[in-house]
Amino acid sequence: MKDFINGEISSHKVVVFSKTYCPYCVATKNLFKKSEFSGIDVKYHELDKINDGPAIQATLLSMSGQRTVPSVWV
Repeated sequence: MKDFINGEISSHKVVVFSKTYCPYCVATKNLFKKSEFSGIDVKYHELDKINDGPAIQATLLSMSGQRTVPSVWV
């Protein structure tokens, strides 16, 4: 998982790991959709919609110490 996460972080300007039902995630995604961020490569991963979501979130915890989403990498 760590290789996947690092690959995504190195391939995009901004990577957001989120969950579709999380209000903080929705607010973060809406922020990056504003015109100030147009032209910036932002990649979103909805952890509640992918099979490896729990494993990715556990790996993010080991990498950053953060338990919750959104996990934003710039």
